[in-house]
Amino acid sequence: MTYSYAWKLIDAIQKNDIKMTEEMIEDMTTEQFETENWVQMFLSNLKKRESAFRENEHKTGVKGNFYYPVRNAIWDTFGPSICTSALFCTFSECFAIGFTSFLIVLIAFIKDPESKTLTGIGYLCIFSAMMACSSIFRNYYIFHGYVTSINMRKTLISALYIKMSKLSMKSLTETNSGKLVTIVSGDI
Repeated sequence: MTYSYAWKLIDAIQKNDIKMTEEMIEDMTTEQFETENWVQMFLSNLKKRESAFRENEHKTGVKGNFYYPVRNAIWDTFGPSICTSALFCTFSECFAIGFTSFLIVLIAFIKDPESKTLTGIGYLCIFSAMMACSSIFRNYYIFHGYVTSINMRKTLISALYIKMSKLSMKSLTETNSGKLVTIVSGDI
């Protein structure tokens, strides 16, 4: 994960006679406008969910909890990435259970004095493939989940900054400054 974000920085430093400049570290993303794209997608999903939420409040006359539109907008934005990580986690665990259970077959093969060598090689290949797949899928879902969580954090903090910048001075003075600093600093 670190390498995927840092390789461009490392290459830029090497091309600049091993000197780092401020421009090199300002935006450590894998794509151009990556954070802005995530923020725009999240804000558009939030707007859709908020309008449906307000419409429901208007119909029922009951004031609802705004947590649900925000949660659903996060799910709309990052749900596919979360599901991809969960899918690879499931594959990884299935392969881990598979190669652990396959030990029974290997032990039975070793106990049988009339076993053929070619059969043993096949069993060993199956066992090795399941171990390799388990390891690859496990590393991928950890990496993908880490990238997703970083993108979620960047998106939510950036969206929060955008929303905060639109507040009037009157609304800013009506809230507790400590609460405001805590929210904007990202220590939520």
